[in-house]
Amino acid sequence: MSEERPAPSDHPAPESPEAAWLAEAIGPPAAPRLVREQAFGKVKAAIISGRIAPGARLTERALCAALGVSRTIVREVIRGLEAERLVQVTAHRGPRVARLTAKTAREIYDLRAELEVLLVRDFVARAPDADLRRLEALLGEIGRAARAEDVEGLVAIMARFYTTLTAGADNEVATDILETLLARISRLRVLAMAEPGRIARSVGEIAEIVASIGRRDAAAAEDATRAYVYAARDAALRQIALEHDAPPGA
Repeated sequence: MSEERPAPSDHPAPESPEAAWLAEAIGPPAAPRLVREQAFGKVKAAIISGRIAPGARLTERALCAALGVSRTIVREVIRGLEAERLVQVTAHRGPRVARLTAKTAREIYDLRAELEVLLVRDFVARAPDADLRRLEALLGEIGRAARAEDVEGLVAIMARFYTTLTAGADNEVATDILETLLARISRLRVLAMAEPGRIARSVGEIAEIVASIGRRDAAAAEDATRAYVYAARDAALRQIALEHDAPPGA
């Protein structure tokens, strides 16, 4: 199923500086097929990676030009980003990339720890060995991406890791709640990995989770999961503190 591009008059050329930097952050325009989904994915990835910084203003005109899509599609993209709490829309100011406060980050990590401990426990009890093999294979991919310091690749692989974990755990309610936090968790993951040494440490922590699951040792897997999530939380909070203390324009 395809979706036609709007007429050229519906999406102006990227003439303004605002449109130009957005175009650079987002990447080349989406192909005609599945324009709406691709446009949403591109902007979401740019926000999560930090290429579009917290607090950045997202005007319809600039997004139309950067993405090469209509205002209708841009409005749908903004609504989707707002639903995932990546964008805040305020009256008379328009949409801006949401800033994650230390309070919000701490609350997300605390809830995430409880949800992931529950999912790991259920995975140990319910998941077939085939799902464990998938986790082990993904651990190998995580290690390779970490050695390459491929942060965006790591975020994508971790999303697949958690898809495998939640499928094996077969806990629909916990999975649904975790998915509502996923975009902000990914943004926090990028922040945490900005701390020197955090990427390498996280690989070891994830390896301990997978090893404990492999032994079907639920208690050890739960402890390893809490240790991993709270170490990530502390790293992210330190990065948020650094952002807060940075001078304007830094």
